[in-house]
Amino acid sequence: MDYPVEVWLGFLALGVVVVVLSAKALRQKPSFGKEGMEGSSALALTDLSPRGTVFCHGEIWKARSVGGSIPKGSQVVVDRVEGLTLVVRPDDEKDGKTGGGADVV
Repeated sequence: MDYPVEVWLGFLALGVVVVVLSAKALRQKPSFGKEGMEGSSALALTDLSPRGTVFCHGEIWKARSVGGSIPKGSQVVVDRVEGLTLVVRPDDEKDGKTGGGADVV
């Protein structure tokens, strides 16, 4: 069975669109899981000296600070995830500002 050239061109165009969108999705940083947490901003809900709680990605997490105490209300950055605990450091760029990034509500 022979198909017209227009049908083949339509399938070719559809295939190109699928490949381009798939490649774009594979290049994006994960937005969930352990990999999605690293580098995210969070808000210290309690004093972190060195342990406390933070608000990140719409959830309350246990946290441990590296490099000293962090006061309640400070912006922090997630360095890594250890089990169900976020290891955080102060966010020097946003410290003292409220309503910071999209990750913090």
